[in-house]
Order: sequence, then C-alpha cells, then structure tokens
Amino acid sequence: MAGSVARTIGPIVVAVMFENYGPEITWVLPIIMLAVTVLLWIICWKKIVPLDSNPKLKPGESHKYDNGNK
Repeated sequence: MAGSVARTIGPIVVAVMFENYGPEITWVLPIIMLAVTVLLWIICWKKIVPLDSNPKLKPGESHKYDNGNK
C-alpha cells in the first residue's frame, strides 16, 4: 500500500519541488538519502551477517531452519 502511494504522490511532489526550487533540490534529496544509507551501513557494519542462500537440503526438504523444518 505504501509503495503505491509513493509511486502516485512522489512524481507530483518532485515536479512541484522542481518548479519551485529548480533542479538542484531534485539532486540534493537523493544524495542526502544515499549519504544517510551509507552512514547507517557503516555504523551497523559489525552487526551485518552474511546471507546463507544455499543451505544443504536433504531430499524432500524445501527450506532448512536453525530449529528444524517448518
């Protein structure tokens, strides 16, 4: 639901900001969002766990969990 609202309202908001403030604001906002994301990534680096995308499954198992199959 939130993604649909963002796709509907987002272009309108960006167009209004572009008309009122020029193209700089349309570049500054994504750069700020990217900088915040990278900053959070650096801060949380020690807590990041690698994804185990290829667990060893026995025949008939669809997914393997730490506490058994569900």
